[in-house]
Amino acid sequence: MRKSLDFKFGALVLFLSALCLLLNPLIGNAASDMPKTKTVKVGDKAPGMGELKQPFPKGKPLVLVMFPTPLGCGGCDTLEAAMSMESKKHPEISFVIKGGDDIRGTMDPDTVILKKAYGFVTMGEAWTIYIDANGIIQKMTLGRFAGSELESYLEELQWIK
Repeated sequence: MRKSLDFKFGALVLFLSALCLLLNPLIGNAASDMPKTKTVKVGDKAPGMGELKQPFPKGKPLVLVMFPTPLGCGGCDTLEAAMSMESKKHPEISFVIKGGDDIRGTMDPDTVILKKAYGFVTMGEAWTIYIDANGIIQKMTLGRFAGSELESYLEELQWIK
């Protein structure tokens, strides 16, 4: 009897392992695919902006962070702190965070529009999109950052001195 259970358990583990290997290319790793997305790329006009219920300020550069679900974002608190600090230092730049409430079913309509427009599918990392005052994507990053790192990105883009 015990041998039979061990065999069935082993067969189940083998089956599930094979299934994971087969499905992995279909699911993919959204985080590593982000820079290769065909939905948006640096130099493109930022999508979805005309559809938003609460549009972002026009004529200002925009740092847009899109969070995955709250259970899957490592370091989202760090991002929020960096964005808050930089927004106080640089009022000439818009700093916006979208997402993070998906799991509670309270996602605002603009977050849905933006995530679809940008092809946002990752479950574990935030995307940060840097959009210039003309609505053109200038930079895209994946994952968390500290205030000093965000400051260096803004300098690199020549949005601050």
